[in-house]
Amino acid sequence: MIFLKTSAIIIPVFFAVLVFPAVLFSSCISHSSEPAKRYSQYFSIQGYFRKEASILARLNPVLVKTISVNGKLQTKRLDSINWINELSLFTASDINKPAWIGKYRIDSTANNITYTALDSNLKVRRIEIKKNQFSALHPISVVKINIRVKNFLYSLNEELFYYTDSLYTIKRRQRINLLGSKFYEITGQIKRR
Repeated sequence: MIFLKTSAIIIPVFFAVLVFPAVLFSSCISHSSEPAKRYSQYFSIQGYFRKEASILARLNPVLVKTISVNGKLQTKRLDSINWINELSLFTASDINKPAWIGKYRIDSTANNITYTALDSNLKVRRIEIKKNQFSALHPISVVKINIRVKNFLYSLNEELFYYTDSLYTIKRRQRINLLGSKFYEITGQIKRR
């Protein structure tokens, strides 16, 4: 009988101390099916180029790609393109990182947005976005990205240009100490079938 009395006391205490607060607090938690929005202070380069890759995959254009290494040219026509990989250098230049909040000056007009690095250690030095006010399908007409990396082993300067739905260019000047300089240029002409 003593065991039953003890059990009769323990069970209500268990519910009062552990279960009731858990139920009470769980009703305060939002059970929204929407994912949490990522904070972004700057234009999402990554989001823009993922969307462009999706549009280009759906349109299935031909890519005429010209590669120049120190002036030596090679041109290829590509019929099957993985656009996410093809635009990955642009996507990798996204500046929406929590550590970089406030590290870029924003200059904006009706037709342009420019982000300029305030910290000399940031490799993405400048992003210029030209808006296209005449197209709802392509609200951006040009994206230009400047990248610079410099250390005691090498220096790298890159200019990335993307003309929506028509052309991209990547210019890279690389200097490796003791090995010299190389200049690369890649141009991709996007042509409808």
